Amino acid sequence: MQFYQPKPMVYLAYERIAFYGKENPELRVTFDMNIRAREYNLDLSQGSMGTPILEKGEFLMEVKIPGAMPVWMSELFSELEIFPTSYSKYGTYYKEYIMPEQNDRHEMEGGQICA
Repeated sequence: MQFYQPKPMVYLAYERIAFYGKENPELRVTFDMNIRAREYNLDLSQGSMGTPILEKGEFLMEVKIPGAMPVWMSELFSELEIFPTSYSKYGTYYKEYIMPEQNDRHEMEGGQICA
């Protein structure tokens, strides 16, 4: 018999700047800064303190594009050496702070934990 193992509850907070396309409002670029998380004091009245997930001065850029990326954006990203990658705020916190020993074990075994 298998038992359901719920994932730990985590509070996530961050500041976001969002830009939308004039010609295509479905094109969106966001920058998340000061991303922080905690697994204690989950009540929203406890404030927005938490463990920083990114290094100081780093930010997360997310691009949402309906359909194909505009040529101008593709050229700009190539010039700036910005390439697509997958990132999860919750997964990063979980991997680095809730289950770091699991992460270390998988790294030693040559695997990765993906969230």
